[in-house]
Amino acid sequence: MNKKIESTNKLSIPNPKLAQNFYENHYLKYKENLQNFIKKHLQKFFKSKIQTNNRKLNNLLNTYTAATFNFSINPGKYIRPYFSYITLYQVIKHFKKELTKTPSIPNEKLYSTNLALTIGTYLELIHNHLLIHDDIMDKSIKRRQQPTTWFNLYTKLKNKHMANSLAILSGNATLFGAFNLLKNLKSINKTGIQNAIDITTTIINKVIYGQALDIGIEKSKIQNIDIDDILTIYKNKTAIYTNIFPVILVSKLFNAKDIFNNTHKFYTILLDLGIIFQTIDDIKDLANTQKTKYLDIVDKKRTILVYFALTNTKPKTKNKLIKYYNNSKTNITPQTIAKIIKIYGIPQAQKYISHIWNKILQSYKDLTPAEQFVIYNQMYVLNTYYKKMINNL
Repeated sequence: MNKKIESTNKLSIPNPKLAQNFYENHYLKYKENLQNFIKKHLQKFFKSKIQTNNRKLNNLLNTYTAATFNFSINPGKYIRPYFSYITLYQVIKHFKKELTKTPSIPNEKLYSTNLALTIGTYLELIHNHLLIHDDIMDKSIKRRQQPTTWFNLYTKLKNKHMANSLAILSGNATLFGAFNLLKNLKSINKTGIQNAIDITTTIINKVIYGQALDIGIEKSKIQNIDIDDILTIYKNKTAIYTNIFPVILVSKLFNAKDIFNNTHKFYTILLDLGIIFQTIDDIKDLANTQKTKYLDIVDKKRTILVYFALTNTKPKTKNKLIKYYNNSKTNITPQTIAKIIKIYGIPQAQKYISHIWNKILQSYKDLTPAEQFVIYNQMYVLNTYYKKMINNL
């Protein structure tokens, strides 16, 4: 591996042993319980599907339901549910006596409670809803090493319009499957539930705008794109949704302003962690862990890695990037572009990650203990993901 890349693979974690112990004693059990909870919820949710007297139409409905169900039970990283779990752990610890119907929840067994699993499933199904629609827009055929929903339907129905149409409905059904879960939160008052709905609609609207910008930037000349354009997309499409949404959702559900009260500084740090997460996710496209590699490059995504490669390379190589990203037909291969990005883009991205990371380390100590707990546990998760991607380049 390139020594320049290897030498920058160092990010320090506050309370690393505590974060590691929490991750190993909670995340793995929570992930397993969450996968089973999602499966049972969706089985119940889709049980009431309609039937007709037409066998072909019934087969079509069964195909659609199976595609929707199979996508949602195929587990991802469950990073958003886990970030909600981290937050809920602190809320339960602080407000245990005030939760009228759940006063006896032991923190060490929180991963198996209906409350934690319901909130996590809610977030994951909303995530799946966005992914299903995102894959249609990007024409992606793979997600989590499996066919995307629209492509799964297309391989069975052999009709692209029908496959896309049904996949749009799949995304919608998954979203409403999430909202259907709110009735499970009986221990939370109506104000808390309304707060959850309000913050969900606000966040999803920001994701929609981020996605609209992402679609628009794909039509821009690569050399005209500024890093601020990319960061605006990353903040709205990823950071607010991945690192802030799970935390603010739980906080609003329980009106936990007493333990999450440095709002501006706290959410600024979470926003920065979200930018780091998206940058790591971009690096993933180049890692050897992927069975189908270079999807972002094939789709000509304007990522921060491309920006860094473009601004830190020699004129001859820069022209190759410009030619590849600006022309629909070119003899330059994705493998060639991947090599350029690895050499010129990733080291700069790592420096950028380190810069943001160090800024967080300098400012997080002013936060409340609960906020600090959320921050260093998020940092531990991201650092684990980061090391895995960098070590597999």
